[in-house]
Amino acid sequence: LGGTRVHGSIEVRARATLVANGVVVGGNVQADGARRVSLGGGSTVSGDVQVKLAPPPVAGPAASAAIDNALVLGNVQLEENAGAVSITATEVRGNLQAQKN
Repeated sequence: LGGTRVHGSIEVRARATLVANGVVVGGNVQADGARRVSLGGGSTVSGDVQVKLAPPPVAGPAASAAIDNALVLGNVQLEENAGAVSITATEVRGNLQAQKN
């Protein structure tokens, strides 16, 4: 999603990938069991960002999540992620929770 405006929320389902740059999300971004979540390029999320990635595969790269150069007006929660997780150059106006990563 490049430069897209979403008035509601984005749900990233199991084994799916989200690459969003310069997006405006009026609601939340939720990923449960996703393979990859990348949010950046000046993106703004009015709600919360919650990421729980897929478990590591038997072969191939592990799932990953990156939030870079973004504004999150709500909370960011990263939970039980076995792959790489990074947050850089991002403003989180709510709480940041990282557990069991």
